[in-house]
Amino acid sequence: MAAPHIFNRPASLLNRGLSVEKGVYVGSIIREINRGLKLPRRVRIFDTTLRDGEQTPGVSLSPEQKLMIARQLDKLRVDTIEAGMPVVSDG
Repeated sequence: MAAPHIFNRPASLLNRGLSVEKGVYVGSIIREINRGLKLPRRVRIFDTTLRDGEQTPGVSLSPEQKLMIARQLDKLRVDTIEAGMPVVSDG
């Protein structure tokens, strides 16, 4: 049986709090946005990949690997990169 035509449009799914790709409920944020929630004009990203990655057992990034990751984060326009503490890192 085909889905009702109202569910064939992505906007209809989003207005009901459903994921377009999976058709699952994603929470009340859609209702809040529709009620006029004021979202910030800019989201600032604070990334801890380099710090947290070094705290994973058995993981030690080389300086070259850290630089490669930092450059990729820069390409993604990450605002702040927390690189870790030299005392903790072997690299």
